[in-house]
Amino acid sequence: MIKDDCDLIVRARGLPWSATKEDIAQFFSGCEIQGGVQDGIYFTFSRDGRPSGECFVEFTTIDDFNRALTRNNEHMGKRYVEVFESKRSEMEWSCKRVGAGADENDNSVVRLRGLPYGCSKEEVANFFKGLEIAPNGITIALDEEGKNTGDAYVEFASPEIASQAMNKHKEKIGHRYIEIFHSSVQEARSALMPKPRPLMAARFGPYERKSFVGGGPAFSGRTSGFER
Repeated sequence: MIKDDCDLIVRARGLPWSATKEDIAQFFSGCEIQGGVQDGIYFTFSRDGRPSGECFVEFTTIDDFNRALTRNNEHMGKRYVEVFESKRSEMEWSCKRVGAGADENDNSVVRLRGLPYGCSKEEVANFFKGLEIAPNGITIALDEEGKNTGDAYVEFASPEIASQAMNKHKEKIGHRYIEIFHSSVQEARSALMPKPRPLMAARFGPYERKSFVGGGPAFSGRTSGFER
């Protein structure tokens, strides 16, 4: 049950790239949008300015908001659209982040090293309690087997907050001292890329090993008694 004091904002995900504000209003027909079509719908974009496939919509009343949530997994064109509750802080951060340059965003990211191997995102968030972390801003680095490497990346709401986070360098999570370094969005993304398994060196049996003597192949080990 949605509380009456919520922000009356939903986040829609999975939109067609060509979706317009009018398409969004039609999708939520029967739900009054706060500020109307032009001022109540907020698209988000990727770093290169392309549509992200997501938007935020603010509604006028709790009834409109609840009605909008019932549109979850309905179609827009050929695509299912996810609709879920959001917060004003998340909407403002997402819209603000689009206008920020890559360098500014990179200054908001730190790398943690030395985490306990069972460390969760909740434990990382608790480690930085009181410092605002960006939505979905915690990345736990995994190895090729899906195990925790002991590293994590955290993106904060601003470079200033990231600087405050650096003050926790060498503080503990559990019994482990945690090292903190400046990092970047690109480095955090690379931690999500699957890592190839290391190749095993080829091993030969005792009768398969070859050496190259005098420019030609010769079998190592004992030679035949017929050799002169």
